[in-house]
Amino acid sequence: MMNVRITLIFVFLVSSSFAQVQDSVIVDTSKVLMLNTIFNVTAMSKFYDKLSETQLISREKINVVHIGDSHIQADLFTAKTRSELQMVFGNGGRGFVFPHSLAKTNGSSDMRFASNTSWKSLRNVSSQSGMEVGLSGIALESNADDFAIEMLVKNPDYRFNTIKIVTPPDFPSLNISTNKIKISSEIVVPTTTIHRIKKGEALSIIAQKYGTTIAELKRLNKLKSNAIRAGKVLNIPSQNSETKIIENIKYDPLQMQSINGIS
Repeated sequence: MMNVRITLIFVFLVSSSFAQVQDSVIVDTSKVLMLNTIFNVTAMSKFYDKLSETQLISREKINVVHIGDSHIQADLFTAKTRSELQMVFGNGGRGFVFPHSLAKTNGSSDMRFASNTSWKSLRNVSSQSGMEVGLSGIALESNADDFAIEMLVKNPDYRFNTIKIVTPPDFPSLNISTNKIKISSEIVVPTTTIHRIKKGEALSIIAQKYGTTIAELKRLNKLKSNAIRAGKVLNIPSQNSETKIIENIKYDPLQMQSINGIS
């Protein structure tokens, strides 16, 4: 199977002219020209040859690398280009995706990502902080010991049976699962009551009133000192308890094959 990588560059030119009138008001007559012109056409000849081959050999596959910024990230131009080409030459797959929503930025609309933890992000245009930026130009980092990222393919045309995860060389850092199991368990936890602080009250007085300790009040309310203010509320531990349902998600990992750092 032969793969071809090309770069499509869209050029936007701005032609501006300014006219100075007698009352010193500047009139902007800028015109934005959107040129749909391919420069250095001969460099595209191999690409067109490959397109012709795909019509003759059904197993031929072409990879298109489109380099850009926000319009690539949102998958606007690329989605249209991908759709038009695949309608004529066949659907070779969705291609490269990245969980932009976890980085709190916009991404393609045909993919939805979710995670059980929060993420710190870094873009390649930002100052470096030791985080390695990958193919997408955005890095994601989490302090969680164990995390999960869920991907939902909303477009049925891009259902797949093969997935490649780009990782550092020979470092299979992620597991893949197509099945998740929700496990529910019951735990017994102590209940709390609410006390609104009155003027003149101190933690010692409130602790004595409810038969608890200052240390327990500070721990339960995450207080760093004994200072409290009238009008605020405190959680007060009680002798009663209640049963809560805790839900955990278990993922069954699939067997993966590592080839040259790509799992």
